[in-house]
Amino acid sequence: MKRLLTNKQARFASLVARGQTKSQAYRSAYDAGRMKQTSIKVEANKVSKLPHVAGAIKSLRENHEFMVTPDEDGVGGASPGDKEWYR
Repeated sequence: MKRLLTNKQARFASLVARGQTKSQAYRSAYDAGRMKQTSIKVEANKVSKLPHVAGAIKSLRENHEFMVTPDEDGVGGASPGDKEWYR
């Protein structure tokens, strides 16, 4: 069974596919305001290595499908209409 991405994973994958570093994407997708830079780097790397997240990043890059749309912070978020990438 194909595992779906959470909203945060979908946003992370889309931002990485668009060219942000894993750390930048993690800070944008997750609540990392109180985390140290080293912790963000470690967690971002863990998320990026999850098979379903890595697969989404690869697919997005190959197909130039970026589901990030502007939101309140101006950075972007996962498009709620795309059920394939998140739950």
